[in-house]
Amino acid sequence: MKTSMKIKTSNKFGSWLKDFCNEHNISAADLARSVGVHRRLVTRWIRGTGHPRFVNGLFVVEALSKMTGQDELEIYVDMRRQVRLDF
Repeated sequence: MKTSMKIKTSNKFGSWLKDFCNEHNISAADLARSVGVHRRLVTRWIRGTGHPRFVNGLFVVEALSKMTGQDELEIYVDMRRQVRLDF
């Protein structure tokens, strides 16, 4: 069993992403590998020092769906809601 992410977050999207990954035992490294980005970039998203660019956001939705079996649209709607709260 993987340990939960203990990264401090400073925005709604980062908090949502961290909680989602913790709930499904997904590490930052696993998500990064699935999305095709460096682990440090995923960590920045979680910390709140940045948001994924549009194309990476789509890859995040796709990766989380594949890793959890959840519907991509449900994940997208949840993610979009959190991003909007940050702006």
